[in-house]
Amino acid sequence: MLTPSLGTRCAPAGNLFAVAVGRLWWCPPPVAGAASGAASCAVKASLSFNPPLQASATGNSAVTLNAQLVKCSTTAAMRRTTGHVNADLGTVASNTCSAPTPPTFSNVGVRWTPPSKVHGSVLSDSSAGTTTVLSDGRAQVAYTGIVATGSFATSSGTLTMTTRDIAANLAAACSGSGLDAITFGGSATL
Repeated sequence: MLTPSLGTRCAPAGNLFAVAVGRLWWCPPPVAGAASGAASCAVKASLSFNPPLQASATGNSAVTLNAQLVKCSTTAAMRRTTGHVNADLGTVASNTCSAPTPPTFSNVGVRWTPPSKVHGSVLSDSSAGTTTVLSDGRAQVAYTGIVATGSFATSSGTLTMTTRDIAANLAAACSGSGLDAITFGGSATL
């Protein structure tokens, strides 16, 4: 028969129960808070433009970033952590069909799951990123020196994202019927 008791044998972290021969220890759930250490994640992202970018358009288009930080490995002993970002990044001229310099950003929130175990992060970068066209024709955007507060706090975070489509196809869509979104894959380290 298992005898419940409050104990200190709650490894691995986050287990509600730990079992030993003939004993069951009740382990209090971890208290949510800012996760320390670093996180390295794969990134799946899209930039959406409303209205779509089109060479003959006038006015401005709102830019929205939707991203998931997946397959994260952390130094904070978190078993499974995924980050979610949904941020308004301002506007660009609606007739922008060439890749602009990636803008600076501030107060971009990352909601980590499970939220019961780790609080969110807030990301900022005061220096514009860089854009490079790779040998295969895809465009790559890179940021260094990202500042993260909250979970996985750092002042030297990095983000590299590469378009799923080649830059020439994106420009052709913009010159034609319009470009409403660009999808990216990449990596981030906080």
